[in-house]
Amino acid sequence: MSKKRYNKEKSVVIKVIYSLKINNLTKLYTNNKGIKDINLNLEEGSITTILGPSGAGKTTLLYALLNDQFKDKGSVSFYDYNLKDNYEDIMEMVGYLEDKLPTYPNLSLKEIFKNLNRYYNLDYYDNALKYLNMFNIDVNKKINELTSGEFKLINIIKALFHEPKLVFLDEATNNLDQKQINILKDILKRLKANDRTILLCSHNLSFTKDISDNIYLLKDMTLKNITSIIKENNYKKITLVLNEYVDYNNFKLKEISSLMIDNKLVSFLYKGNLKPLLKKIASLDIESLEINEPTILEIIGDNDEL
Repeated sequence: MSKKRYNKEKSVVIKVIYSLKINNLTKLYTNNKGIKDINLNLEEGSITTILGPSGAGKTTLLYALLNDQFKDKGSVSFYDYNLKDNYEDIMEMVGYLEDKLPTYPNLSLKEIFKNLNRYYNLDYYDNALKYLNMFNIDVNKKINELTSGEFKLINIIKALFHEPKLVFLDEATNNLDQKQINILKDILKRLKANDRTILLCSHNLSFTKDISDNIYLLKDMTLKNITSIIKENNYKKITLVLNEYVDYNNFKLKEISSLMIDNKLVSFLYKGNLKPLLKKIASLDIESLEINEPTILEIIGDNDEL
Protein backbone atom coordinates (compact mmCIF):
# COMPACT_ATOMS: atom_id res chain seq x y z
CA MET A 1 0.00 0.00 0.00
CA SER A 2 1.20 3.53 -0.71
CA LYS A 3 0.58 6.81 1.07
CA LYS A 4 0.29 10.30 -0.39
CA ARG A 5 2.39 13.11 1.03
CA TYR A 6 1.97 16.77 0.10
CA ASN A 7 5.13 18.73 -0.71
CA LYS A 8 4.32 22.40 0.02
CA GLU A 9 7.45 23.77 -1.64
CA LYS A 10 6.78 22.15 -5.01
CA SER A 11 2.96 22.00 -4.70
CA VAL A 12 2.87 18.34 -5.70
CA VAL A 13 1.59 15.18 -4.09
CA ILE A 14 4.32 12.60 -3.53
CA LYS A 15 3.33 8.96 -3.54
CA VAL A 16 5.07 7.15 -0.67
CA ILE A 17 5.58 3.41 -1.09
CA TYR A 18 6.19 1.28 1.98
CA SER A 19 8.38 -1.70 1.23
CA LEU A 20 8.15 -3.12 4.75
CA LYS A 21 5.45 -2.84 7.39
CA ILE A 22 5.87 -4.26 10.89
CA ASN A 23 2.85 -4.34 13.19
CA ASN A 24 3.03 -5.34 16.89
CA LEU A 25 5.81 -7.85 16.21
CA THR A 26 6.63 -9.78 19.37
CA LYS A 27 9.03 -12.57 20.29
CA LEU A 28 9.66 -13.15 23.99
CA TYR A 29 12.08 -15.56 25.64
CA THR A 30 11.80 -17.14 29.08
CA ASN A 31 14.58 -14.86 30.41
CA ASN A 32 12.34 -11.83 29.73
CA LYS A 33 14.34 -10.81 26.70
CA GLY A 34 13.35 -10.42 23.08
CA ILE A 35 11.18 -7.86 21.29
CA LYS A 36 7.70 -6.62 22.17
CA ASP A 37 5.07 -4.83 20.08
CA ILE A 38 7.49 -3.52 17.46
CA ASN A 39 5.83 -1.16 14.97
CA LEU A 40 7.78 0.22 12.03
CA ASN A 41 7.16 1.22 8.41
CA LEU A 42 10.08 1.51 5.99
CA GLU A 43 9.71 3.68 2.90
CA GLU A 44 11.07 2.45 -0.41
CA GLY A 45 14.47 3.98 -1.12
CA SER A 46 15.39 4.64 2.50
CA ILE A 47 18.07 3.55 4.97
CA THR A 48 16.92 2.81 8.51
CA THR A 49 19.21 1.88 11.39
CA ILE A 50 18.31 0.07 14.59
CA LEU A 51 20.96 0.70 17.22
CA GLY A 52 21.43 -1.20 20.42
CA PRO A 53 24.05 -2.97 22.50
CA SER A 54 24.70 -6.70 22.19
CA GLY A 55 21.76 -8.68 23.50
CA ALA A 56 19.21 -5.90 22.92
CA GLY A 57 17.23 -8.02 20.42
CA LYS A 58 18.42 -6.74 17.05
CA THR A 59 19.15 -10.19 15.61
CA THR A 60 15.90 -11.51 17.07
CA LEU A 61 14.02 -8.77 15.24
CA LEU A 62 15.60 -9.61 11.87
CA TYR A 63 14.98 -13.31 12.34
CA ALA A 64 11.33 -12.66 13.23
CA LEU A 65 10.91 -10.62 10.04
CA LEU A 66 11.95 -13.55 7.86
CA ASN A 67 10.53 -16.49 9.81
CA ASP A 68 6.77 -16.40 10.18
CA GLN A 69 6.63 -19.31 12.65
CA PHE A 70 9.28 -17.76 14.92
CA LYS A 71 7.29 -14.79 16.19
CA ASP A 72 4.80 -14.96 19.06
CA LYS A 73 2.44 -12.42 17.52
CA GLY A 74 2.26 -9.53 15.10
CA SER A 75 2.36 -9.17 11.33
CA VAL A 76 4.98 -8.37 8.71
CA SER A 77 4.32 -7.44 5.09
CA PHE A 78 6.69 -6.87 2.18
CA TYR A 79 5.13 -4.54 -0.39
CA ASP A 80 1.81 -5.58 1.18
CA TYR A 81 2.51 -9.31 0.67
CA ASN A 82 2.59 -11.48 3.78
CA LEU A 83 5.45 -13.91 4.33
CA LYS A 84 3.33 -16.98 5.03
CA ASP A 85 1.57 -17.02 1.65
CA ASN A 86 4.37 -15.56 -0.46
CA TYR A 87 7.54 -16.95 1.10
CA GLU A 88 9.54 -17.82 -2.05
CA ASP A 89 8.70 -14.58 -3.87
CA ILE A 90 9.56 -12.48 -0.83
CA MET A 91 12.86 -14.27 -0.19
CA GLU A 92 13.91 -13.47 -3.75
CA MET A 93 13.34 -9.77 -3.13
CA VAL A 94 15.22 -9.77 0.20
CA GLY A 95 18.97 -9.80 0.82
CA TYR A 96 19.90 -10.92 4.34
CA LEU A 97 23.36 -10.88 5.89
CA GLU A 98 24.09 -14.03 7.84
CA ASP A 99 27.48 -15.20 9.01
CA LYS A 100 27.69 -18.55 7.28
CA LEU A 101 29.06 -19.99 4.06
CA PRO A 102 28.90 -23.50 2.55
CA THR A 103 30.83 -25.92 4.75
CA TYR A 104 33.27 -26.93 2.02
CA PRO A 105 36.56 -25.18 2.81
CA ASN A 106 38.10 -25.98 -0.58
CA LEU A 107 35.33 -24.30 -2.59
CA SER A 108 36.44 -21.18 -4.42
CA LEU A 109 34.41 -17.99 -4.38
CA LYS A 110 33.78 -18.49 -8.08
CA GLU A 111 32.18 -21.89 -7.34
CA ILE A 112 30.15 -20.46 -4.45
CA PHE A 113 28.60 -17.66 -6.46
CA LYS A 114 28.05 -19.84 -9.52
CA ASN A 115 26.11 -22.24 -7.30
CA LEU A 116 24.16 -19.47 -5.54
CA ASN A 117 23.28 -17.93 -8.88
CA ARG A 118 21.27 -21.04 -9.82
CA TYR A 119 18.66 -20.15 -7.20
CA TYR A 120 17.55 -17.09 -9.14
CA ASN A 121 15.68 -16.70 -12.41
CA LEU A 122 18.17 -14.17 -13.78
CA ASP A 123 21.95 -14.34 -14.10
CA TYR A 124 23.52 -12.24 -11.35
CA TYR A 125 27.03 -13.73 -11.38
CA ASP A 126 28.54 -10.57 -12.89
CA ASN A 127 27.21 -8.61 -9.93
CA ALA A 128 29.16 -10.86 -7.59
CA LEU A 129 32.32 -10.24 -9.64
CA LYS A 130 31.69 -6.48 -9.48
CA TYR A 131 31.42 -6.50 -5.69
CA LEU A 132 34.45 -8.77 -5.29
CA ASN A 133 36.45 -6.36 -7.42
CA MET A 134 35.30 -3.37 -5.36
CA PHE A 135 36.65 -5.03 -2.21
CA ASN A 136 39.74 -6.35 -4.02
CA ILE A 137 38.98 -10.03 -3.32
CA ASP A 138 40.24 -12.69 -5.74
CA VAL A 139 37.36 -14.76 -7.16
CA ASN A 140 39.60 -17.85 -7.16
CA LYS A 141 40.26 -17.61 -3.43
CA LYS A 142 38.96 -20.53 -1.36
CA ILE A 143 36.85 -20.32 1.78
CA ASN A 144 39.65 -21.59 3.99
CA GLU A 145 41.90 -18.82 2.69
CA LEU A 146 39.61 -15.96 3.68
CA THR A 147 40.46 -13.54 6.47
CA SER A 148 37.75 -12.75 9.01
CA GLY A 149 37.09 -9.44 7.24
CA GLU A 150 36.86 -11.13 3.83
CA PHE A 151 34.51 -13.74 5.27
CA LYS A 152 32.20 -10.95 6.42
CA LEU A 153 32.41 -9.24 3.03
CA ILE A 154 31.53 -12.43 1.15
CA ASN A 155 28.41 -12.77 3.26
CA ILE A 156 27.53 -9.14 2.52
CA ILE A 157 28.00 -9.78 -1.21
CA LYS A 158 25.76 -12.85 -0.88
CA ALA A 159 23.05 -10.55 0.46
CA LEU A 160 23.47 -7.98 -2.33
CA PHE A 161 24.46 -9.67 -5.58
CA HIS A 162 20.94 -10.73 -6.69
CA GLU A 163 19.71 -7.09 -6.64
CA PRO A 164 17.19 -7.42 -3.79
CA LYS A 165 14.58 -4.75 -3.18
CA LEU A 166 15.10 -4.96 0.56
CA VAL A 167 18.44 -5.48 2.32
CA PHE A 168 18.79 -6.54 5.97
CA LEU A 169 22.32 -6.23 7.38
CA ASP A 170 23.10 -7.34 10.94
CA GLU A 171 26.36 -5.93 12.40
CA ALA A 172 27.78 -5.50 8.90
CA THR A 173 30.97 -3.73 10.03
CA ASN A 174 32.28 -6.41 12.37
CA ASN A 175 35.85 -7.42 11.36
CA LEU A 176 36.02 -4.78 8.60
CA ASP A 177 38.73 -2.14 8.36
CA GLN A 178 37.93 1.52 7.75
CA LYS A 179 38.59 1.34 4.01
CA GLN A 180 36.18 -1.58 3.63
CA ILE A 181 33.58 0.24 5.75
CA ASN A 182 33.83 3.31 3.52
CA ILE A 183 33.32 1.19 0.39
CA LEU A 184 30.28 -0.45 2.00
CA LYS A 185 28.86 2.98 2.81
CA ASP A 186 29.18 4.01 -0.84
CA ILE A 187 27.48 0.81 -1.98
CA LEU A 188 24.52 1.36 0.37
CA LYS A 189 24.14 4.97 -0.79
CA ARG A 190 23.98 3.78 -4.42
CA LEU A 191 21.41 1.14 -3.55
CA LYS A 192 19.27 3.75 -1.83
CA ALA A 193 19.50 5.98 -4.91
CA ASN A 194 18.11 3.04 -6.90
CA ASP A 195 15.06 2.77 -4.61
CA ARG A 196 16.38 -0.12 -2.55
CA THR A 197 15.29 -0.23 1.08
CA ILE A 198 17.96 -0.98 3.66
CA LEU A 199 17.56 -1.97 7.30
CA LEU A 200 20.75 -1.95 9.36
CA CYS A 201 21.06 -3.43 12.83
CA SER A 202 24.22 -2.25 14.49
CA HIS A 203 26.00 -0.94 17.56
CA ASN A 204 28.37 1.07 15.31
CA LEU A 205 27.05 4.62 15.42
CA SER A 206 29.81 6.16 13.31
CA PHE A 207 28.99 3.79 10.42
CA THR A 208 25.27 4.38 10.39
CA LYS A 209 24.79 8.02 11.44
CA ASP A 210 25.65 9.76 8.18
CA ILE A 211 23.87 7.40 5.78
CA SER A 212 20.64 6.75 7.70
CA ASP A 213 17.34 8.52 7.12
CA ASN A 214 15.94 7.22 10.40
CA ILE A 215 17.68 5.89 13.49
CA TYR A 216 15.95 3.86 16.19
CA LEU A 217 17.13 2.60 19.55
CA LEU A 218 16.12 -0.92 20.57
CA LYS A 219 16.01 -0.87 24.35
CA ASP A 220 13.87 -2.74 26.87
CA MET A 221 12.40 -4.77 23.98
CA THR A 222 10.85 -1.73 22.25
CA LEU A 223 11.87 0.81 19.58
CA LYS A 224 12.33 4.54 20.04
CA ASN A 225 13.03 6.99 17.22
CA ILE A 226 16.25 8.83 18.15
CA THR A 227 17.04 10.36 14.75
CA SER A 228 16.90 13.97 15.94
CA ILE A 229 18.82 13.23 19.15
CA ILE A 230 21.67 11.63 17.23
CA LYS A 231 21.84 13.98 14.26
CA GLU A 232 21.14 17.32 15.92
CA ASN A 233 23.37 16.89 18.96
CA ASN A 234 26.34 15.61 16.94
CA TYR A 235 27.96 13.84 19.90
CA LYS A 236 31.75 13.51 20.11
CA LYS A 237 33.90 11.64 22.61
CA ILE A 238 36.80 13.88 23.67
CA THR A 239 39.93 12.58 25.38
CA LEU A 240 42.69 14.92 26.57
CA VAL A 241 46.09 14.24 28.10
CA LEU A 242 47.48 17.37 29.75
CA ASN A 243 50.94 18.35 30.87
CA GLU A 244 49.45 20.08 33.88
CA TYR A 245 46.96 19.24 36.59
CA VAL A 246 43.34 19.74 35.66
CA ASP A 247 41.24 22.72 36.69
CA TYR A 248 37.56 21.76 36.64
CA ASN A 249 36.67 25.31 35.61
CA ASN A 250 38.20 24.69 32.18
CA PHE A 251 35.42 22.20 31.48
CA LYS A 252 32.39 24.13 32.68
CA LEU A 253 30.41 24.13 29.47
CA LYS A 254 26.76 23.20 29.01
CA GLU A 255 27.77 21.06 26.01
CA ILE A 256 29.98 18.83 28.19
CA SER A 257 28.64 15.75 29.99
CA SER A 258 29.94 12.49 31.45
CA LEU A 259 33.10 14.32 32.54
CA MET A 260 35.81 12.05 33.96
CA ILE A 261 39.13 13.37 35.31
CA ASP A 262 41.97 11.13 36.41
CA ASN A 263 45.09 13.09 37.29
CA LYS A 264 46.06 14.63 33.92
CA LEU A 265 43.69 12.52 31.82
CA VAL A 266 40.33 14.03 30.91
CA SER A 267 37.46 12.47 28.96
CA PHE A 268 33.89 13.57 28.31
CA LEU A 269 31.03 13.65 25.82
CA TYR A 270 30.51 16.85 23.87
CA LYS A 271 27.53 17.81 21.76
CA GLY A 272 27.21 20.59 19.22
CA ASN A 273 29.73 22.94 17.63
CA LEU A 274 33.31 22.33 18.75
CA LYS A 275 34.40 26.00 18.54
CA PRO A 276 33.40 26.94 22.15
CA LEU A 277 35.33 23.95 23.46
CA LEU A 278 38.47 24.67 21.45
CA LYS A 279 38.40 28.29 22.60
CA LYS A 280 38.01 27.18 26.23
CA ILE A 281 40.99 24.79 26.19
CA ALA A 282 43.27 26.86 23.92
CA SER A 283 45.36 28.07 26.85
CA LEU A 284 45.96 24.58 28.29
CA ASP A 285 49.25 22.70 27.94
CA ILE A 286 47.90 19.72 25.98
CA GLU A 287 50.03 16.67 25.25
CA SER A 288 47.39 14.93 23.11
CA LEU A 289 43.80 15.42 21.99
CA GLU A 290 41.52 12.76 20.51
CA ILE A 291 38.07 13.35 19.02
CA ASN A 292 36.12 10.17 18.32
CA GLU A 293 32.57 8.98 17.77
CA PRO A 294 31.03 7.78 21.05
CA THR A 295 29.46 4.38 21.33
CA ILE A 296 25.70 4.04 21.53
CA LEU A 297 26.11 2.84 25.15
CA GLU A 298 27.92 6.08 26.04
CA ILE A 299 25.14 8.16 24.51
CA ILE A 300 22.42 6.12 26.20
CA GLY A 301 24.11 6.58 29.58
CA ASP A 302 24.39 10.33 29.01
CA ASN A 303 20.87 11.07 27.78
CA ASP A 304 17.85 10.96 30.08
CA GLU A 305 15.54 10.94 27.03
CA LEU A 306 16.79 7.46 26.15
